[in-house]
Amino acid sequence: MVLGSNHGLYLLSTKVPTHRIDTIGEQVQGYIDTKTLEIGVAIFVLGFNIGQFYGNLTDGLVIKLNLLIIQGEINLYLQTGTKTDTNFGKEAWIKVDVNVLGFGLINLDQKVIAF
Repeated sequence: MVLGSNHGLYLLSTKVPTHRIDTIGEQVQGYIDTKTLEIGVAIFVLGFNIGQFYGNLTDGLVIKLNLLIIQGEINLYLQTGTKTDTNFGKEAWIKVDVNVLGFGLINLDQKVIAF
């Protein structure tokens, strides 16, 4: 969910959807600057902040996790919109490929925002 925009700076808060019980609570909060493509996010799993990460969408921001409760990768990256999109611009995407202790595998690839 986009919380707001101020001249190309978008504040984000999104819960990663799963088919499992919602108590996994994997959440991404942060910002995307659509002018510089800078990104900053905080990742929460089971209510714990596992870190704050910064980078840019051009190179992609890959977060490798090897903790007791979660292992895998979270990747935030830039993709160009398709001709079927109403907004034929740039898009920020998140790809999640993690294994959460007690809940199993979570695999998804979804658009966060088009700009």
